[in-house]
Amino acid sequence: MKFGLALLTTCLLAFTAFGSLPDGSEIYMTNHMEVTDNKSDASFVCEIVEETDRGYYVKAYFLTGELKMEGWFKDKELMQPHGEFIYYYQNGQIESKGEFMEGSKFGLWERYDFEGNPKSEKIYATLQIMQAISEK
Repeated sequence: MKFGLALLTTCLLAFTAFGSLPDGSEIYMTNHMEVTDNKSDASFVCEIVEETDRGYYVKAYFLTGELKMEGWFKDKELMQPHGEFIYYYQNGQIESKGEFMEGSKFGLWERYDFEGNPKSEKIYATLQIMQAISEK
């Protein structure tokens, strides 16, 4: 009985968080963090939290309500990530954090396992930097 009540409460909280958006304003993303109009293809639902001269600060949530990602996009259509990003596992631990530049991962990205232990870092360079290096 207690488990059923806890499950019901969790579901109601998740639906309340996303139910506050007006009909048609939900932004859905696929498992690859790409915007989709097809709700059945969605793994995440997002909200634009803030709009500034930097762009659009977005938070994406698992369909069950846990935070998946937060970061900056240049465009309201959420096609071009640009700025700091943090990705989370469903248990709330940070999965990775780093920066996007003009839609591509850039610089040092810190990565963590499911329990929060550091994994090897990755360094990304933009296409423009790679082309400049190859021209030398």
